[in-house]
Amino acid sequence: MALEITYSLLHNKVPKSALNEKSLALVCYIEGSLSIYQDSLLFFDEPMPLLELGAHLYRWLFLHGATTKFTYLSMEHDEPILVFTQMNGKLWVIDSIWRKCDPLHVTQQELMSVITQFLARLDRDLQAEYGLAIEPFSVRVPYLENE
Repeated sequence: MALEITYSLLHNKVPKSALNEKSLALVCYIEGSLSIYQDSLLFFDEPMPLLELGAHLYRWLFLHGATTKFTYLSMEHDEPILVFTQMNGKLWVIDSIWRKCDPLHVTQQELMSVITQFLARLDRDLQAEYGLAIEPFSVRVPYLENE
């Protein structure tokens, strides 16, 4: 089953002071819409702070090795927006409070591949649009420390 994550950045005016200082406030300013599909079936389609999501995913995948459950809690919402839970061995379940259909079941290889591709595209677009990389925010965002 083909998993796909797409997004579009909103071209918001980000305060120059926040960009110049690489302020942590940027995790809220850099927004866009995120969509998740499996075999062309829409699972998730919501606006969100993409840099914040990217920082969470980067930390989970590259700093923690994607060996534990992924829970995306946003500063803007009290409940987990996205959750990846490992089931038996190499099968993962993707769930969301805003899902449009049943939870998705994907292989570990497919999930890791799609997340890696998403992060690479987002990083490239953030570099081009704002001169920012995701990685520094994944280690600087204080509320990520308890993951």
